[in-house]
Amino acid sequence: MSKAAGEDRVVARIAECAETVAGALGEVGEINILRLSEYLGERSALTYQALGWLAHEGRIRYRQSESQVFVSLTEEEKRKHENDKSKRR
Repeated sequence: MSKAAGEDRVVARIAECAETVAGALGEVGEINILRLSEYLGERSALTYQALGWLAHEGRIRYRQSESQVFVSLTEEEKRKHENDKSKRR
C-alpha cells in the first residue's frame, strides 16, 4: 500500500468517526469527552481526532464545568440533526 493510500484511509476513518460522533451528540445532547469514546465503543485517539475535525468545521461546542469538559452540537447542527431525523420518519 502506498503512503498516500494509507494516509487517505486514516483521514477517511477520522471523517467517518466524526459523523458517528455528530450523530451520537444529536441523540444524547451533551456528553463528557472522557465518556464519549466508551459510549461509541471507539478508541480515544480516533474519537479526539474526530472531535478536532468537527471543531474545525464549527459543528460542536465545548463547555467546561470545573475540571470536566463536555461537548455538544452547535445550535445549527442540532437543527440539522432534527431535520434529518424527521425526514427519515
